[in-house]
Amino acid sequence: MTQVLQTDRILLRRFVESDLDDLCRLYADQEVRRFFPQVFLSRAEAEEELAWSIHGSDDLHPNLRLYAAIDRRTGSFIGRGGFVRWEFDGTVEVEIAYMIDKDLWRRGMGSELAHALLCYGFSTLPVQHLIAVIDASNTASIKTAEKIGMSRRRSIFHAERECSVFAVSATDHKPST
Repeated sequence: MTQVLQTDRILLRRFVESDLDDLCRLYADQEVRRFFPQVFLSRAEAEEELAWSIHGSDDLHPNLRLYAAIDRRTGSFIGRGGFVRWEFDGTVEVEIAYMIDKDLWRRGMGSELAHALLCYGFSTLPVQHLIAVIDASNTASIKTAEKIGMSRRRSIFHAERECSVFAVSATDHKPST
């Protein structure tokens, strides 16, 4: 188990094959996935994402992947977070991506994880800014992005949904926020 980062309550580590059942449980929850293009991911699709997360992507940087989020107190799987590559008009962008089990919503876990990802991303990825692509009706994620210092930059349509692209530059990011 390779630890990537930790916060007061969350440990982020590399995924391992045995995380598949936990990832599938997270992805099977329609409430957790309601703002994502594919509301449900099959086990095969989750397995494919897990394989990508385990092996990472070498097209930009080896840390461009998703990681397992673990509750430091209990050792339980509580979600996932990491970095995803996007391309807009020929420009490569890196998104912080995170998903927390709904039993932990409204406890600041999403903000804690998102802020830790910003700090980790700016310290390890060759990027000048990071983005978050958020369904325009997902007010909780919009508040999280704003709380960690991101601001809305533009709107896009992705998978037939209106989304807002939030961003923060490395120079504007405040690690102690």
